[in-house]
Amino acid sequence: MSNNSENSYKNTLKATSIFGGVQVFIIIIQILKSKAVAVLIGPTGMGILGLITQTIALLSAATNFGLETSAVKNISMADSSEDKTHLAKTVSVFQKLVFFTGTIGFLLCIVFSPLLSEIVFDNRLYTSAFIVVSISLLFMQLTAGQNAVLQGLRKIKLLAKANIFSALVGLLVAVPIYYCYGTKGIPASITISSLAVFIITYFFARDIPLPKISFDRSVFKTEGVSMLKMGFLLSMTSLITIGSSFLVRIFITKTGSIEDVGFYNAGFAIIESYVGIIFTAMAKDYYPKLSMVSNDIEMRNREINEQTEIALLLLMPILTVFILVLKYIVIILYTREFVVTVEMIEFATLGMFLRAVSWPMAYLLLAKGDSKVFFWTELLTTFYIILFNIVGYKFWGLKGIGVAFILIYFFYSIQIFVTIKKMYAYRMDTSLIKIFFIGTVLIILQFINVNYISSEVLKYLLGTIICGVSIFITYKKLNDKIGIFEFIKNKISK
Repeated sequence: MSNNSENSYKNTLKATSIFGGVQVFIIIIQILKSKAVAVLIGPTGMGILGLITQTIALLSAATNFGLETSAVKNISMADSSEDKTHLAKTVSVFQKLVFFTGTIGFLLCIVFSPLLSEIVFDNRLYTSAFIVVSISLLFMQLTAGQNAVLQGLRKIKLLAKANIFSALVGLLVAVPIYYCYGTKGIPASITISSLAVFIITYFFARDIPLPKISFDRSVFKTEGVSMLKMGFLLSMTSLITIGSSFLVRIFITKTGSIEDVGFYNAGFAIIESYVGIIFTAMAKDYYPKLSMVSNDIEMRNREINEQTEIALLLLMPILTVFILVLKYIVIILYTREFVVTVEMIEFATLGMFLRAVSWPMAYLLLAKGDSKVFFWTELLTTFYIILFNIVGYKFWGLKGIGVAFILIYFFYSIQIFVTIKKMYAYRMDTSLIKIFFIGTVLIILQFINVNYISSEVLKYLLGTIICGVSIFITYKKLNDKIGIFEFIKNKISK
């Protein structure tokens, strides 16, 4: 392995380890929060919480113009130019746009609160709840703005600290409110948490050294319009994606129950928050880094392949261990009532390994600023997301949602690979196919072991062997690439 390639691989893994460590801490906080919330408001309360937060997310997607994503590219490019004045102007324009779009979301939520209550809950009893949470749209957008600046400038450690304290505040705010008010405290918890998180991110972002500049209309016309043009289609994409998730929840509410929505939310919270740690950790550094090399075919192919390989290698042992002890994880995180989600989560876990393939490739569309292609790609995806989820739940209940997750990422992986291969001459390393095949076999073997071996002793013996094999493969591959033992030792010594 060449020095440049090895250094690139180490830098990718280093960024992942920084945020991976942060995510582990955040997960511990989320475990405490999830357990408390599950006990204090139960599955029905979690269903109500999920419907309100999803509605807020939908409104946010409709009004934020995708600025928190599109601006990362502009800020990253401005930073790489080493022109501090230009960078300061870009950030200034972005912050003004963020405040404006956040205010629009806040006002729209107030105006349409009766209608939202009617659509989501079939009554107007939650009108006041939507009015209370409306201001959180502004705080969320301002927070996303601060995070985008930190991410665009690749201030990974500051962003990590902001995330840690934000998670901690979320716990300290939510638990007392739910303890005192139960489900009635849901709107207040959402609003107060969003305010506290904004204050924290502002505190960490304010010390970034940028020269003071006055508002420049010419920069607004170039950078501002560029952000809005790309951001608009990203916003529409986000709206469609969140809208599809919103429709699935509404479908479950209408054909099943709010309790099932609570189980659905709880199950995917585990998948996205705890298993998805790898994607969260990588995204913070990967997107701005890919943007910088987006015009160099060889460099961007290497970035995508490295990112995919690291994601697959790290997920392989995580998923095999996760499936083996999933039932106990659910009981620890929530209560025994939530054990009904285990089968759904097991199937969805297989889909997460497919996401490790599609996710790094999809970022190339954003890094290239090709928002139109990204929009149409995601629009097509939305059709089969809704179709698979509705059919899955209709015939197999929550388990069907898990099966749908596998099908969604199977088709999405093929779709995104064909797109970037044709448009950007992407070449996938053959080593990735081997790693993916081995990982898939191990994960399926663990799935079969957990569900079809009746003897508990034999189940955990075989399960431990499968986990050991996956850990060994990951260690061997990473050690061959960068000398993982030395890498870990250096990290600890620092």
